[in-house]
Amino acid sequence: WGLIYPYQDTSDGAMGIGDFDNGYDNNVWSSIDVPLNTSGLSGRLAYDISFNFAFETEEGWDYMYFVIWDPVAERVIHSSSFTGSSNGLQTHTRSISGLGHVDEVIMAFQFESDSEVTKGFGAFIDDIVITSRESDTPTDFFFPAQWSFENDGTFSEFAVEDADIDMLSAWTVTEGTDDVVVVIMDDGVDFDHPDLAPNAWVNPGEDLNSDGVITPDEENGIDDDGNGYVDDFHGWYTNYDTNEYLTSGSFHGTHVAGTVGAASYNGIGVAGVAPGVKLASVMFFDEDGNADAASILGAYSCITALLEQGV
Repeated sequence: WGLIYPYQDTSDGAMGIGDFDNGYDNNVWSSIDVPLNTSGLSGRLAYDISFNFAFETEEGWDYMYFVIWDPVAERVIHSSSFTGSSNGLQTHTRSISGLGHVDEVIMAFQFESDSEVTKGFGAFIDDIVITSRESDTPTDFFFPAQWSFENDGTFSEFAVEDADIDMLSAWTVTEGTDDVVVVIMDDGVDFDHPDLAPNAWVNPGEDLNSDGVITPDEENGIDDDGNGYVDDFHGWYTNYDTNEYLTSGSFHGTHVAGTVGAASYNGIGVAGVAPGVKLASVMFFDEDGNADAASILGAYSCITALLEQGV
């Protein structure tokens, strides 16, 4: 067993770490760096984690919080908690399955209780086991809630099995390819979102070094591809005739873009129906959600220019 919150005498008589006027209340996290072994596996991987934890308190409510962090990608890949009533020694096993791809794992734990921790004890973690496996089911965090894509009948008591679009079956034919560009003609797309950034279309006529990344020297205020739109890297904003793809009112378009082509198997957000395609934005609503005939016609003109450009 690895001790994560040791017993300690405090001036107010409670046991633990810190100032516990209301029992064991600790905001300090303990963490464990856990190695991964993916030898012999290839393709899309999912991770399953199990571990035991134990603590001993007087009668009261106890809370254990778990966070699993990928320090390479700098993102949380799982968070959950355990809540229960205890009186004496408590031991539990926790299993978390279907986590998305990670490069490295740090597990962080926090224990709290509204009663005193029994003298001489504390909170402990043991038997951390992480297994890797190949997975045909997207590991995106909210995929289990995307019942319209794949419905196994367990989403709710009212769920109807197979009342869906059979997305995974369609993926055996294609998930979309990056030579297909889907234009989101809406109120803008947040291409800074980690689920959308990998699939953001970059205009090759404005990407001067063809590396798929827009650099400051390429934001030159010149219509490099001659299509009538200056620096239209990801699309165009017809209301103000600029290359912006995001405003304070950009909500619906981002949602639509995620439905169409959010990256999949990355352990975060949702899975898009066609995660292999590229996404462009033609924004014709202003930040208040208003549009007029000129902005709508301008949006169609922009799409026409893209088609004539060979996009």
